Amino acid sequence: MCGNINNVSPIKVNEKMTHDELVKRSAKWLKNNQVSTMRFPIILSEYRSYSNSEPDVIGMNHDRTCVIECKISRSDYFADIKKGHRHYTFQLGNYRYYIVPAGLITVEEVNEGWGLLYCHEHKITIEKKSDIFPKEQTRLQEYQVMYSLIRRLMSYDGHDKTLGMLRENK
Repeated sequence: MCGNINNVSPIKVNEKMTHDELVKRSAKWLKNNQVSTMRFPIILSEYRSYSNSEPDVIGMNHDRTCVIECKISRSDYFADIKKGHRHYTFQLGNYRYYIVPAGLITVEEVNEGWGLLYCHEHKITIEKKSDIFPKEQTRLQEYQVMYSLIRRLMSYDGHDKTLGMLRENK
């Protein structure tokens, strides 16, 4: 599949993957993706803002965003797709993906419009491409994330925490 990246931390397929591992690997995959349209220099992990969703990983570049939701169990995935905001037209992400340990869910089980990434031992593969959601549908949510980030950077108390969070995703 397209979108493979071979410089992600290896994991043992038979070991239980943690949510934190999936988040870190997703952030690294977005940052270093071999597919230029899926490469995002600004990565936020588990970032809370005024947006109607709080994705596990958000990637931003000069003109688009990508959201990745990390799921480590089938029950976690099926509980997530029932959340009302997953079905909003106007939400964060020109691209929207779920990432799961390889084989955990099938392409047929993924919400309409959402893509599916499999996390393998040494790579991440795109099993189903996300639809491209128009900027008109994502812009307000993107502004809310950027406003929240800038507001935190400008406040003395949040400055070190926010910069630290951004540095963690390098």
